[in-house]
Amino acid sequence: MARSFADEGARVFLTARIFDVIDTVAKEISAAGGAVETAVVDAGDEKSHGVRAICLRTTGMVETPVIEDGYGQRAGDHQ
Repeated sequence: MARSFADEGARVFLTARIFDVIDTVAKEISAAGGAVETAVVDAGDEKSHGVRAICLRTTGMVETPVIEDGYGQRAGDHQ
């Protein structure tokens, strides 16, 4: 989904608890000329910076939030 938004010209923000989960996608988006930012964020950790806060601090806006938190998945189960 992030690739599709980036292909349409959106600036994409990718976050995950484990950087490796988003690193490959971020590199692919960047290599294709897309604008991408990454951050390590744990949505279940109150002390973690929220995705919305990161986007607002970086761009001043959030146009289309899409949040998929991997509920029920263990680290390493991602694909």
